[in-house]
This record gives sequence, C-alpha cells and structure tokens, in this order.
Amino acid sequence: MKICFFLPASYPFFSKSKEHTSGGAELQFYLLAKHLSFDSNYDIVFLVGDYNQNHVSESGGVTLHKSFNIRAVDSFFKKLKNTFTYYKLLKKIKPDIVLTTTSNSIVGITAFLKRSLEFKHIHRTAHINDVNTKRIKKNGITGRIYKYGLEHADKVITQSGEHQNLLRDNHGIKADIIR
Repeated sequence: MKICFFLPASYPFFSKSKEHTSGGAELQFYLLAKHLSFDSNYDIVFLVGDYNQNHVSESGGVTLHKSFNIRAVDSFFKKLKNTFTYYKLLKKIKPDIVLTTTSNSIVGITAFLKRSLEFKHIHRTAHINDVNTKRIKKNGITGRIYKYGLEHADKVITQSGEHQNLLRDNHGIKADIIR
C-alpha cells in the first residue's frame, strides 16, 4: 500500500537542516511517516516543499518528492500553478492514501482530486483553528475550499474530544481521536 503525506514544511526534519524551522504538525507527520516506513507493507512517499533539493530523494525508507511551498500570501495564479503541480505529482506517484493536515486549500484540492486519481483521503486536524468556523469565514474562498476538503475527506482524525465535538457540531463530521 502506497501512503503519501503532504506537508511541504516538513522537509527540514528529513534534511536535518538548521537553516529552516518547522512546527509541531510537521514534526508529527515526519515521525508518523518514519514509523510507518519500518513496515514493509507500506511504501511511504512524502511531498515536501522546495528547499533547493533534488526532485526525488530518499530518507530512511521514505521517498521524498519536491513539490512547492505553501504561503498564505501566494497569488491566485501561484496557487493555481501549485494545484497543477500537485495533480501531476499525485498522478505520477499513484498513492492509495493521501494524508493532509492543517487548514489550507490543499485539503479541498485533495478531496477533489481523489475521485479522478482514485485514492483515499485522510485529513488530520492539528489546531483549534482547523475545526471551528472562524478561520474558514475569515479566509473567504480559500476557507470554503478547505471546508469542502474537510467535509469530503474519507476519514478525519483529530487530537482531542473538544476538537471531535467541534467537528461534529460545526461540520457534521464523525472524527476519530488519536491523541
């Protein structure tokens, strides 16, 4: 089974770079990918951002594919270009499952692409902003694209009972908790 993680800012954990920093969601996805790579039943692929590295590399059993960096200030055309890049990578990789995290429009794009590329989409919430409606309303079309992805993922995983309740109350989603 081929599992594809998508969180571009996770690359510094794979490269052990001191030049770039990443947060808790990136560390958690890195650790999960590394752990799953020890099981020979899984082929682990991780789409990472562009840090001037090779297009495809390997790190301890995880295949890394350079994709793009996500920035809130990216123009519409930059986001559109990133969407096509994402589509081409997923088409090439042919994953069985794609895992996403954080509240950005790539979650909605993943939920949309899963139909034509025939993979399952698992989304993991990482913060209170991922489950309430404030950020969705504040971010306009980007927020609505995220909301579409959240509500159309095959499975949603969250970290706490509070988040689980907010997902149910705000989005009608029955999420599983993994602490």
